[in-house]
Amino acid sequence: MAERATFYTIANARYFPGLVALLNSLRLKGLEEGINDMAWDRMIVMHGAYYVSSEAIRALGRLGRSWGCPAIPVGAAKKIIDTIRGGSAVFAYYPERRWLVSSAFLH
Repeated sequence: MAERATFYTIANARYFPGLVALLNSLRLKGLEEGINDMAWDRMIVMHGAYYVSSEAIRALGRLGRSWGCPAIPVGAAKKIIDTIRGGSAVFAYYPERRWLVSSAFLH
């Protein structure tokens, strides 16, 4: 999970080549200026990841970490992405004080 508070609107679903090749992913568009409004340009995608699993916790002592993209369990990725694509909101929380006091979505 990204290491800051994020609130995204989902823009579209597509397969995304690269480290998570062949896994279903969903490109995200950030809604809050100065917080996540560069998500689209940075190619932030929700994607399945093998490091989001009980096995990863046993091996690493914690979940694996995605440096910006919301990562979800591989086995649930298709169902989650198919359910929320097309304009749903995604909320990923990290207790960042500046965001907590300034977010238009919280106040």
